[in-house]
Amino acid sequence: MRLSNLERETIICFNEAEPTASFYTYNEGWKRRLLALCRTHPEQVRQTAANGWDGLTFELPKRWLKVS
Repeated sequence: MRLSNLERETIICFNEAEPTASFYTYNEGWKRRLLALCRTHPEQVRQTAANGWDGLTFELPKRWLKVS
C-alpha cells in the first residue's frame, strides 16, 4: 500500500524550551539535504526515526531554521 500525496507530510516542530527542532518528512529533496547534514555535521544533526513508509525524522538545531 502506498500513501497518497496528501498523506506524505512534512512537519517541523519545536518549542521555546528546547534548542532543537524535529523535522519529519517524506519529501525526497528534504531527506537528501538532511541526510547530507547528518554526514557533515553528525554532532548537530541526526536521524532519529524511520517510520517504514519512507518517512524520516531528524533532529537539528532550531537556530538553523529560517521561515520566509
